[in-house]
Amino acid sequence: MIALVERSVARLPLAVRALAACLSVFCGAAALAAEDTVLFDFGKDGAAADWAPTKLPDVKSDQPPPKVESSETPQAAGGGQAAKCLKLTFDGGDWPVVGTTKIPVAGNWKTFQTLKADLTVDRPSVAYFRANQGQPDAKGQQPRWERTMNLLPGRNEVTLTIRHGIGALDPQKGDITSFVIGMFQPEKGQALLVGNVRLSPDWPPPQVVGWYSPYNHDGYSAAVAREYQRTQTLTKFKVLGTDLEVADLAELSGKLKAQWAKPEPKTIEQVEADFKDEADRLKKDHPKAVMAILREGEKGYDPAAPDKAYAAWKFVYISCHGPDGPNSGREITPQKYDTVEVFMRHRSILTQADLSSIPKGAAILAARLVVTRVLGSDLKTPEKPNLWAAEPCNRDWDDKTANCYSYAKGKLWKGVSGLYYGEDPDYWPVFLTHGPAGGGAVCVWDFTAALKFWGDGAHANHGFFLHGDSSDYMRAYTPLAKDIRRRPAIMVIYEPKE
Repeated sequence: MIALVERSVARLPLAVRALAACLSVFCGAAALAAEDTVLFDFGKDGAAADWAPTKLPDVKSDQPPPKVESSETPQAAGGGQAAKCLKLTFDGGDWPVVGTTKIPVAGNWKTFQTLKADLTVDRPSVAYFRANQGQPDAKGQQPRWERTMNLLPGRNEVTLTIRHGIGALDPQKGDITSFVIGMFQPEKGQALLVGNVRLSPDWPPPQVVGWYSPYNHDGYSAAVAREYQRTQTLTKFKVLGTDLEVADLAELSGKLKAQWAKPEPKTIEQVEADFKDEADRLKKDHPKAVMAILREGEKGYDPAAPDKAYAAWKFVYISCHGPDGPNSGREITPQKYDTVEVFMRHRSILTQADLSSIPKGAAILAARLVVTRVLGSDLKTPEKPNLWAAEPCNRDWDDKTANCYSYAKGKLWKGVSGLYYGEDPDYWPVFLTHGPAGGGAVCVWDFTAALKFWGDGAHANHGFFLHGDSSDYMRAYTPLAKDIRRRPAIMVIYEPKE
């Protein structure tokens, strides 16, 4: 039909030609929609009976079995009709799930790009899908595709890539033999409505995977997907102190790579001496300028209480590194030690220093962020271009409970590890500072713009996530380091407001 319309258009009058064009678009859209294949039809009588509580083999403890029943999804926004769905009601647990071995679409799903579904919840939630292939081996391990989904209250129209990114479905590993649906740490009485589950050969834009994409392979975010639908653009980061705006740290690294030269190694004593020299120079024009070092356990940071030791750094290690499913490295807030891994955006440290000792309205004349890395035979300073940056957090996080999914107990990020930068973002789409690591153990980054960012009255200080590009890796000393001098510090020169 579409071909016939197109062949006839050239012979039609202008008005009729316009009508034919509309018909062509309509028919094309209908043809595309028809390509989706229903995976689970919950409108069939007894469809809910195909699903039963099960246990994930990689979850050690038994989970409270969810209640399984048929239901209807609420009426869609804009007047869409309600539809039959599977309703799961949970009784708590960490990874309670239901599963089925009745897979209506047989085979290895090689012809499909995405899996789509409508998921309805009454509160921010983390839902879970898993598709198992073949049969378990002697150790119970089985090839699989899986995805967690950070959902918003109401109906979430989810599109998940199954053929791209880390953990993609590999057709060579066998046919789909079972499917699992569940949630991560649901509350007692919490419900998940699942409907309109289908497979599609289509992969809607943007056809990229990664942390800032709606198809993030470390975990789907309904908020990220809606932001892309609203703006049709991916996240851009403003680089403070420059006119640059970049897609990610890798792009910024590429722009600055040619300028890289290995920094001169300096001790912490040399770094502090250099900063004191800068303070002396600034005091010539700003005689009331104050220099302070905000380092855990160190005195002298507050001119009003010179004998008081600073005790206001906090930190937590956060990882959204795969696999995107039951994974203690993502779920559990790790114990704190005197050193911590500092690496890329999916595995690094969220940290915060209390800045309240800096008088409100004070002019920030200069500031530095100082981090000391652990050196050893397997932990060396980089010999090639590298770049590090800090992102400002927008959530009042708890260092005792924050993890990949939650920034505080019962409070979910909108995206895994806070990877949502739209309206009311988890993190502001800003690089507070950027620069290479130090030539030795001590790394120093200009933090002047960062303190001005928090001092502008529009951004509360909830700390920052420090991460680097893939060319460097470090273990860094934390505020718990036995040697106070190795603990992270913010050095600042400010002028109190008159």
